Amino acid sequence: MPKGGTTARPLGAPGGGPAGAAGMPGNAGTATGGKTLILLVISDNVYQDWQSRVFHYHMKKLLTPDQKLVTLISSPQPVDVAGKCAKKHNNCPLFPTGDYTKAANGDAFVVYNRAHAIREYMDDFVARRARGIDAEYTNVVIVEPDMIPLKPFDVVAPRGTVYGHSYFYMERGYGGINNSQLIEYCSFRPDDVAPIGVPYVLHVDDLIALLPLWIEKTVKMRLPQPWLASHERSWIADMWAFACAAADLHLTSVASPTFGPETAIDAEPGDDSMVIHYTYGYRFPLPDGSKFEFEKRSWTVEAPTPRPYPEPPADQANKLEKIHMAALNEALVAIFGPSE
Repeated sequence: MPKGGTTARPLGAPGGGPAGAAGMPGNAGTATGGKTLILLVISDNVYQDWQSRVFHYHMKKLLTPDQKLVTLISSPQPVDVAGKCAKKHNNCPLFPTGDYTKAANGDAFVVYNRAHAIREYMDDFVARRARGIDAEYTNVVIVEPDMIPLKPFDVVAPRGTVYGHSYFYMERGYGGINNSQLIEYCSFRPDDVAPIGVPYVLHVDDLIALLPLWIEKTVKMRLPQPWLASHERSWIADMWAFACAAADLHLTSVASPTFGPETAIDAEPGDDSMVIHYTYGYRFPLPDGSKFEFEKRSWTVEAPTPRPYPEPPADQANKLEKIHMAALNEALVAIFGPSE
C-alpha cells in the first residue's frame, strides 16, 4: 500500500468497495488469482514509440513471473505488429486498437484513446476469462509512456481500492482555480474525489466497472479553461473523469504524492515510488552562457540525440533528474545505438 497518501472517504459498501458488480458484463468469468497486468497505452507515432520502448527496456528487466506487460497501441490504420516486434528492444507484445481521437460531439483529443483502448483490451480479456484463460490476472497497473520504472511493481490493490499518484493541480485549493466547482460538476459524490492520476493500481473487476463512466466523463470534462488566454479545453479531462468515476462507484482512492514523482517538480523518489514521470522538461544555465535542457516534446519525429544525451550539471540537477537521465541514456543507447 502506498505510504503518505491522502484517502478519499469511502462510502457505501463495507471497506469502501462497490456495493455490487456495476458495469460487469454477463458471463464475465471469475477472477481466481493475484497476478498483475501492466497496461501501457500509446498512439502509433514516433514520439510515443521511443518513450514506450524506453519504458519496456527497463520494465522487462523488472518483471516477475506473475506479471504481464502489454502495450495497447491506438491507430486509425492497421498496425505493423510483426515489423515493430522484430526490432531489438521493442515495445511488444502489442494489442492494436482503434483510433478514438475524435468524440461523437466532434471534439478532437488524443487522450480519448486511453480509456477506449483499455475498454477494447478488457472486452477481449473478459472473453478470454470466460473461457478460463488469464483468470489469474486480478491486479492491473496502468502506466504512460513517459515513465521510467524504478523497481518491480509489487503493489496489489484489493477490491474496492485504487492506488495512484497525487497530482497537486487537482486539489480543491490549487492556485487561483476553483477546482471545487469542477469536482462538483464531475461527480455526484464530490467529497470522495481524490486528486489521483497515473500510475493507477486497481482490481481488474473495478477497472471493468469503471470504464463506461471513465469514457463518458472524459467527454464531459473537456471544458474550456478560462484561466488560459486561449481558453484551451482541459488536457486532464481523463484524469478528472477517472477520479470522479471512482468516487461515483464508491471506490476508495489512495493518492500518494510520491507514487509517481515528476521531473522538474519533485526532488527525489519516495519509498513507495513506482516510476519517474518525466511530464515536464528540466533546464539549467551553463557557465558558458548556454543551457542544458531536456524536454520530451522536442523529440516528436525522432528519438532524442545525441546518444548518450548530455548529463545535467551535477551541482544543479536534483536526485530525481539525475536518476532519470542516467536511466534514459542507458535505454536510448541500448535501443537506438550511440550517436556517431
